[in-house]
Amino acid sequence: MRICLVTSEYPPVTDYWGGIGTQYGRLCPQLVRSGHEVEVLTLPPLTGRAPAEVAGVAIHALPPGRAWPWRGPARARSVRDALRRLGRFDVVLAPEFRGEAAAYAGSQEQGPLVTHLLTSTEQLLAVRPGLTLLERKGPATRLTRAVERRQAERSAGLVAPGSAILDWARRLWQLDGVPSRVVPLCIDVQAVRAAGDGDPPPGFPREGPVVAFASRLDGHKGAQHLVAAMTRIWRDLPEVRLAFVGRDAPWKGRMMSEHLRELAGEHAGRLHLMGYLPDESYFPCVARADVVAIPSLWESFCIAAVEAMALGRPLVGTSGHGFSEFVEDGVNGLLVERGSVDELEHALRSLLSDADRRAALGAAAGRTADTLDAAVVAPRFADGLQDLVERSGRNAASSSGGTAPLR
Repeated sequence: MRICLVTSEYPPVTDYWGGIGTQYGRLCPQLVRSGHEVEVLTLPPLTGRAPAEVAGVAIHALPPGRAWPWRGPARARSVRDALRRLGRFDVVLAPEFRGEAAAYAGSQEQGPLVTHLLTSTEQLLAVRPGLTLLERKGPATRLTRAVERRQAERSAGLVAPGSAILDWARRLWQLDGVPSRVVPLCIDVQAVRAAGDGDPPPGFPREGPVVAFASRLDGHKGAQHLVAAMTRIWRDLPEVRLAFVGRDAPWKGRMMSEHLRELAGEHAGRLHLMGYLPDESYFPCVARADVVAIPSLWESFCIAAVEAMALGRPLVGTSGHGFSEFVEDGVNGLLVERGSVDELEHALRSLLSDADRRAALGAAAGRTADTLDAAVVAPRFADGLQDLVERSGRNAASSSGGTAPLR
């Protein structure tokens, strides 16, 4: 297949990438190794020029729009125009977040559009506490919500990493007639484990049991609930250290790190706020943790959790959403109710007090991560895209009364 991916995050080209960029940076090269032709329409770096190719993936850097708050619709139009210049594709793939393929969704003349459901702005607003009024209801937010919905509803197909995100999107938008497939996200297991063998940077705790929070400090990731649980544990286990390994984020007009120090109170000295770290420093921190806790209020899947599992770490996640796609409670990790400080405290205590249980869960976690390696998932992802293209073609032929040719 000839695949075009539309995304504002793609390592190492763009200056920023989170879970979306991490996913595509692992998946796309593996699709190329599997024999597919992959081109990425993304943003250029702030300085210098974007490379023409990365690991066999062709790169097309399209400058961002500058007309705030109309940046989203303007970006969508420029993406549509760029796709017209690039020629015909078997499939155009784009996450719903930011709605960059919203304008293209109206015609799809260069190939059917498949939207990758990875958590929309509408969904983030529903689960993320601590946002300001402007962040929730400002003009840019309203426009982003509109283009994301437009893209999803007009797509030829949907691919989702799990049933929770797919079901929620169907309830949220008019998607009942759009074909869909569930395919998990993936990581590069070998690269994660190789990076994990390095040494943690200065500032990471060298003594005492370590609980690590491996994620961005957004309000819906549950860092505040983790500190609340740890303040109870510290009353009788003061030797435990809590390391936050991830980017700081806004929280109620200030930064989450400030709130966490305040919440920890007299125990603030037991917090280790590492901030953003490159892979060669990030993964050694995760690998040295005794327990990794990511008590999110919402995840469509959670790449950071799979990476921790690849490093053999016992994981504490939350139930009822993306973690349930790959974590079986009590077998390869522990799942607690979202927002429950009581359950989180109990789970952490059970692991901190039982080295054998930590080892057993960590070993099972590693085996699970092996099944989510990019080399394993990429063929499934390609098969899913092909299935959606064929189903969308049959739907189009049925609605027109003719037969649509398949490429």
